[in-house]
Amino acid sequence: ALVCGGFDAGNLAAEQAADKDFLSGELTINPSAGLHSGGCVWKQEKASGENSVFNFKKMNIGGPQFNAVGYLSFWVYSSRSLVNLLVEPDMPGLDMHLTANGAVRIILNGKILVPLTPAQTSDSAVKNLPLEKGWNHFLVKSMQANRDWTAGRQFKSNGSDYMQKVRVSLNN
Repeated sequence: ALVCGGFDAGNLAAEQAADKDFLSGELTINPSAGLHSGGCVWKQEKASGENSVFNFKKMNIGGPQFNAVGYLSFWVYSSRSLVNLLVEPDMPGLDMHLTANGAVRIILNGKILVPLTPAQTSDSAVKNLPLEKGWNHFLVKSMQANRDWTAGRQFKSNGSDYMQKVRVSLNN
């Protein structure tokens, strides 16, 4: 994924940090490695472990490491639209399982998909992602307080044929 941060969240509560646009274009950004956003630089980083976890403190991203905000950007390719499950009940579903130390906001294709996960929840799932056919942009905003700072994602589908066609990339 592409990673950008750490942005100083100061004394902001998780809800306030989630609502603050540290990138000056959070809903419309299409980052690439080397792009400067809000005083930080987007970098390519690899996740580690079975849950594809990004450890912001070990990535040398710069900026504050406590009371901070960081972003993950990646693209997911869907071979078909998953938007209207009611019309096609046998349509496969794609879920994203999150692991995070702190609250997370998820933006999909420029729209807030998950406004804010609870700060104390380490695992949560977003069921039946509303992916369009083609490339879909995810921006995961991670809010960190005074502890470890990690965020990870893993995708699962109830359709094995569909899952074999899903691709994840840094750029579309």
